[in-house]
Amino acid sequence: MQKCAVAVGLLFLASAFFAQSPARARPVVIANLTLSSVTHLSDADRQTVIHEVQSRCCSSNETNEIKRRIISAFQDFGYFNAKLDKFDVTRLQPSGSQETLSVTATVNEGQQYRLKEISFVGAKAFPTDQLRGQFPIANSDIFNTEKIRTGLDDLRKLYAAQGYLNFTPVPNTEVDDATALISLNIDLDEGNQFHFGRLVLDGEEPRPGTGAKLIEAWKPYEGKLYDPQVVDQYWQAIRTLLPPGATQENTVAMRQDVESATVIPRINFPESK
Repeated sequence: MQKCAVAVGLLFLASAFFAQSPARARPVVIANLTLSSVTHLSDADRQTVIHEVQSRCCSSNETNEIKRRIISAFQDFGYFNAKLDKFDVTRLQPSGSQETLSVTATVNEGQQYRLKEISFVGAKAFPTDQLRGQFPIANSDIFNTEKIRTGLDDLRKLYAAQGYLNFTPVPNTEVDDATALISLNIDLDEGNQFHFGRLVLDGEEPRPGTGAKLIEAWKPYEGKLYDPQVVDQYWQAIRTLLPPGATQENTVAMRQDVESATVIPRINFPESK
């Protein structure tokens, strides 16, 4: 029985990779995508793969991003070890604000895998059944990498809502080629549980009494567990107290104090003109 243990692989790095965008690159449109040597996918699933790549790709003409998009689309159908044997790109519109490409990819799908189980190491804050419930995929389902990424994101949200600001899940996959099953073991680095600290005001208040009102509005949250949604709620409650044009991004800042395990909120008053 051949097994292969893989730490954080392509599937889990994909979301971080896709979020990156080279500063000088132009966005592209893939007008034509041809997949050759695909023997296992049905025609309907092949069209789904093509649609997924075309609709999500790409922030730049970097061929590595396009390749990863294609592999990711196959992984969503359980072809965890899919590989590109050949890859050709033709630029149909090399000028203007975006580029239009025609792509031909020869894909070696490999075998299709299913999920055996998901297990957790280092879970203290929540019961394992609650952690497992964050993943919208059942044991024996086709191993869909998009659902795994969704589960990892929901794990982060679950922990963040209870003050675990620095929570990090580290996924490890164990691939069993003999049974075509993948076990997912997630090592949880929960980190410390943070609470909200006292509000800090920075700068000159736009009107007398504004600072006092902001502090009073924050008092119900002070000392409570950190929850990113609280920051949004607080902003909705105070934004009318601030000058027109003030935004949450440039007005409200959150700083971690690791020693006291608190998150210190700060209101940055705009400079008076």
